[in-house]
Amino acid sequence: MSLMIQVAAVLKTMAKDFSVAVLVTNHVTRSGSGAVQPGLGVSWSHVPRTRILLERVERGASVSGTGRRSATLIKSSRRACHIKEDFDLQWWSRAEGGGPSGKRKVNEIDP
Repeated sequence: MSLMIQVAAVLKTMAKDFSVAVLVTNHVTRSGSGAVQPGLGVSWSHVPRTRILLERVERGASVSGTGRRSATLIKSSRRACHIKEDFDLQWWSRAEGGGPSGKRKVNEIDP
């Protein structure tokens, strides 16, 4: 746990010094009893300043192949929490000018 706290301190310092955002994913795992728990443990929950929960949106019986997802703001020091947005990953890859990578061409950049 002390190593995890040291890594968190280094990441926060780098974010501040270089003015960059640091993204850490905390995948959900299951305990021996089958209960859902965060992969980095409960002790990590106080470390980030902003927490976003990403989930698959299950609508109807057939969810296989769907790109529907939701993002919910769980913790923030700057915004109201529990803001939820749904989005479609399949639509995103088909968006005009996006292509499979989602990158824009040089001539499409806004002035």
